[in-house]
Amino acid sequence: MQPGDAPGAQKVLAAAERLVVALAQWALGAMLAVTILDVFGRNLGRPLPGASELVSALLAIIFFAGAALAGRDGAHIGIGIAVEHYRARWLAYETLLTRCLSTLGFVFMAWMALHQGWALQARGVRTEFLDIPLAPIVYGLAFLAAIAAAFAATAGTSSRGKPGADSPGDEA
Repeated sequence: MQPGDAPGAQKVLAAAERLVVALAQWALGAMLAVTILDVFGRNLGRPLPGASELVSALLAIIFFAGAALAGRDGAHIGIGIAVEHYRARWLAYETLLTRCLSTLGFVFMAWMALHQGWALQARGVRTEFLDIPLAPIVYGLAFLAAIAAAFAATAGTSSRGKPGADSPGDEA
């Protein structure tokens, strides 16, 4: 073990990673099933009630889970101008700046979602067709954004990858 390693924090991040991956897989599978059932139902004159509401919620889950996993891998979209000409010190500064800005962006998204959830809960907002309360869904999205912030802050410390690393298929 090296100085600064926090095995407890790594275990929490690993558990969060497993949760986010499982949630993304479940949401994608559920969205696929709902879409297929709705398409077949429409062709038979009996569409799936509330399909668009379900697909919208599942798509939001997939988006936030995907953002968290991209933050974990440091695989977010980045624009580098003449990065190959940076000295090692400047590359380290650029990586640190990118990590900080990504983390702050996800923290802001989590904060906004949390406040939106409070407002939806205070007004008792529910989906139009299925009559599902929206606040718990938005709280879940805030939680995923908070996980994304933690992953972005620690990008490159997991076994998955390092920020700025080439993708497996990239040629040098």
